[in-house]
Order: sequence, then C-alpha cells, then structure tokens
Amino acid sequence: MQTKRFIAVASLFLVFGSADAQTWQTNSGNMYLSSGNLGIGTSTPGFLFTVNTGLVTNTISPLGMFGYSGIASNRSILIEQIGNSSTANQYLFLNGGLGTSSTVATPTVTSSYASAFGFESNDNNLNIITAGAGTNVFPVRAMSFLPSGNVLIGKTTQINSGYILDVNGNERVNEVVVNTTGADYVFDTDRQLPSLKVLEAYVKDHHHLPGIASAAQMREEGVSLGESQTALLAKIEELTLYLIQQNKTLEEQQKRIDKLEKLLAEKN
Repeated sequence: MQTKRFIAVASLFLVFGSADAQTWQTNSGNMYLSSGNLGIGTSTPGFLFTVNTGLVTNTISPLGMFGYSGIASNRSILIEQIGNSSTANQYLFLNGGLGTSSTVATPTVTSSYASAFGFESNDNNLNIITAGAGTNVFPVRAMSFLPSGNVLIGKTTQINSGYILDVNGNERVNEVVVNTTGADYVFDTDRQLPSLKVLEAYVKDHHHLPGIASAAQMREEGVSLGESQTALLAKIEELTLYLIQQNKTLEEQQKRIDKLEKLLAEKN
C-alpha cells in the first residue's frame, strides 16, 4: 500500500513539477502556473486566472462552460466568442450557446430543451438576445445598451435620436406620468386672446391651430407628451375663454330681446 502511494505522489511530481517551481504546466502544455497566476493557453498569465484563445474568422471559440452533463446546449452557462483580430463578438449564454452556422454579427443559437437567453457584446453596443429551443435558431436582439448609456428596445441602432429610452414597437403600461409646466398663463389678465377672425385666418392659411405642430411635423419628429399636453390644455383654456365671451354676448342679447318684447307687449 505504501509503495502504491509513493508511486502516485511521484507521478504527480513528474506531471506537475516541483511544488517550489515558479512555472508549472501539464504534460499537454496548455495550463501554466506562473508567479501565482493560473493561465490556460498562455505561459505568462498577467492575472490570477487568464484564458488565451486564438480568434479565427467565423470560428466559434468556447471559453468556459458550467452546465448539466457537460453539454453546451443542455441548460448551461456558456461563455463564447466569434470573430477575428479586428472584429469580435463575445457571448454569455444562459441555456444553450452559439449554433454551428453562426458568423460574425449574425449568430444563431442552439438550445436543446429550453429557451436561450444571452448577452452579446460587439463593437457598437451590448445586446440582450433571446431564442427559442432548437438548432441554429436566429435570435431576437430584444434590448440594446449603447456606449452613451441610452437603451433601445426592439432596435439596435439609434438614428437622429438622443432619447435615453428608444422603443420601436407598441408599449403597454398601467400609468405614465409626464412632467409638464401646465398652461395657466392663458388666464393671465394681461394676455390678449386672439379674436375668432384672426384664428380663422390662421387656420385657413396653415391648416392647424397656432402653437400646435402640423401633421407633417408630427409624422417626422413624433410628439412630446409633455409639450403636447401643455399645448392641448392651453387650447382648452382658450376655448373656455371664448365660451365665456360668447356667453356674455348671448346674455346681453337676451336682455335686449326681453326689453324689446316687453315694449311690444305694452304697445299692444
């Protein structure tokens, strides 16, 4: 028994080297221990744990995997990359991994039993990608984060837009609160309300209310909810003032009518 233990220990020293050695490697030459740092694929690891793998165009390079049965497509956590020295995309998958038909910037996902979710990092942004179970399924880039900090949903590029959140598609929420200034200035006593004749002329010339964007501008630029609500509220308040004016006019006219009817009745 002691002889067997001695042989086992001696074998370990033959494979790994002396415990006091500064550089240690396996007999296959792909794992190194240097200055307390562990390297895989490099004999000069600069960090506590360093993995060095070559990048070849359109070749998938697995970097690490944690998963069931040691199979990448079977409920695993998988780290991969694909690309070359000038362009490379990195991936972190939960369930599944890159499909065999993947190319740079056009990945496919293979997941045997469950939907796959992952992070994709490229030269432009960080994407959250999703794909259903299957082989070489083209994923959906559901959300993207730009270097500026802006977030995109349903799109991966932001054109002529500086919005922090840019959504391409329908949105359903329980409640939206928009900051706005209100439009109480309409009731200021020193503000002149345009006459209905002036308003009529403006609408005839421009085909929209003053202070309200045209339909063409809305189609091109969209509508700011805060500004739009303020503008619409201002028009409602102006309309209220017009109604008050019209009511005063009607009341004066009714008084005159009542007076004339009384005079006619007295003559008859």
